Amino acid sequence: MTLLFGFNNKSFVNSSSFKQISSTLPIKNVDVLEASLNPDSLFVGSGDIIVVDIISSTIVSNFDLMIDNTGSIVIPIIGEINIDGLSLSDARIKIRKVIKKHYNHANITILLKKAGFFKIKIIGPFDHSVFYTVTSFMTVYDVYQTFIAELKRLQQNVNKISSRNIQLLRGNTSFKLDLLAFNLTGDATQNPFLRRGDVLEIGFVKLHSSIWGGVNRPQSYEYIEGETISNIITLAGGMTSQADVGKIDVTSFINGEKVTHHYSMEELESILLKPSDITMVHEDNYKHRQTIVNIKGEVKFPGPYQVEFGVTNINDLINEAGGYTQFADSSRIVLSNTNMKSIELAPIEKPTSFTTSADLSWALEVWENSTNQHKVSLRSHQFSGYMFNPGDEVTILPLLNYIDVVGAVNSPGRLSYNENNSATFYINQCGGKSKNATRNLYVIKSGTQNRLPISNSTIIKRGDVIFVPENIEYNKWERFKELMTVTSQIGTLILILQNISN
Repeated sequence: MTLLFGFNNKSFVNSSSFKQISSTLPIKNVDVLEASLNPDSLFVGSGDIIVVDIISSTIVSNFDLMIDNTGSIVIPIIGEINIDGLSLSDARIKIRKVIKKHYNHANITILLKKAGFFKIKIIGPFDHSVFYTVTSFMTVYDVYQTFIAELKRLQQNVNKISSRNIQLLRGNTSFKLDLLAFNLTGDATQNPFLRRGDVLEIGFVKLHSSIWGGVNRPQSYEYIEGETISNIITLAGGMTSQADVGKIDVTSFINGEKVTHHYSMEELESILLKPSDITMVHEDNYKHRQTIVNIKGEVKFPGPYQVEFGVTNINDLINEAGGYTQFADSSRIVLSNTNMKSIELAPIEKPTSFTTSADLSWALEVWENSTNQHKVSLRSHQFSGYMFNPGDEVTILPLLNYIDVVGAVNSPGRLSYNENNSATFYINQCGGKSKNATRNLYVIKSGTQNRLPISNSTIIKRGDVIFVPENIEYNKWERFKELMTVTSQIGTLILILQNISN
């Protein structure tokens, strides 16, 4: 036989004094809450539905009881109990006390099943409805959001509506609430649950104070009386990792003049802000700074590495990355910098008289084929002499087994490299010189833009560029000038003209 709270079910059925009573009210909607409610901070009133379960040796009852407009519930057999305005905890105590008079040994369960609707009033300098329907499960912030939404619907400017100087009038007591602090910091004390009879007074923003520098939300905030420097730092999301806690300045306006005071962290809790104060949390730009250089290409462990700018050199980084792979060209690297900006110069004027047709031909060739002016090639003997800077990136190139032939040849192109072949051999492989080729030949050594004359003793190495100048007449200068003006790759031209002058 199943037992119910220590009693045999059969004894209930056979007893002439046993009563089983039940009444429930239909609930259409379930209240959606952020978290469980504290019965000490939740107050009941008309419209709320209370569940009362009573189980004893003589009665099993379950009642859904709505609190009437006088604040009372009526429990069959027990009678009327007034619980208006009591917290849920106090209401439970009062109901249990009354039931115990009739059923001293009963097990009693009392729950709040549904919060009833009631109206609260919002006052302030606004031309719109001032009553809002709410429940005791709603908070001040909930009805404030409804209020702002209505103003927006009426196409009123809500930017000037205060969110930090809200007055909650409850009976003979007034509470000042800061809803912005609740929204940004989660301080629930600034967002109490609503009660019947509450009145909210909302006004316009009148004064500001601001905070800038090393905080997470630097901006101007509505001023509230009694706020400290520490409070506004918290409101601004706290200090950033770069903040210098030893450099916090507050500038005030006294008799029309700016006066700045310097404060330590220990003083922030006690220093009150004044209207229009400007708080500056200075930042240490080097504090916790990530000094990263990325190395990619033909090293064993490519990726980002922590370096010390101005100290770590290229050899150090290559060693840190495990050294070269078997396919690497260890004679040079490509160094780029993401922080470099394009340099704009005035339109190019006609070169001085000593500039030759070959100079213009080479300048045009490099200008049209250059792809990235923020990259330079460094040879192996330069690796130990270059110390890294912010924004640097290193690329280790694969070993290139080819040479390029460009300029005034019939079929410019790329050819496989053979250390026994001369410049003339490669030019012939490209169909020989074109009709407008000059007599001079040049080699651009791999990874550079330095143009060197080719002689019988010149050795062509892998990655070199053989350049055959074109015999450009001066009447073609305007075409070249237009090309130079419209392009944005000024950096290459700077290097070209520097080499020309040398």
